[in-house]
Amino acid sequence: MNLDELPYAIEPMRREDVSTVHRIERQVFSLPWSTYSFLHEITYNDNSAYLVLRYEPWMDERKEGLLPEPIARLLG
Repeated sequence: MNLDELPYAIEPMRREDVSTVHRIERQVFSLPWSTYSFLHEITYNDNSAYLVLRYEPWMDERKEGLLPEPIARLLG
């Protein structure tokens, strides 16, 4: 499978991502970071890089809306 064809991109976390990342953080960890912690880190900590996996629907359109078969199986 050519990963370049998947409709996802890994990008730096932005302020508008914080609420979604925080929701995931609360589900995954027993002592989650606060939204303030994430905002502080992405704004002031130049020694770290916070990344998100972003779905890119326009990439699906290139393939007439079809997801790669392994991803389609995961999504049901």
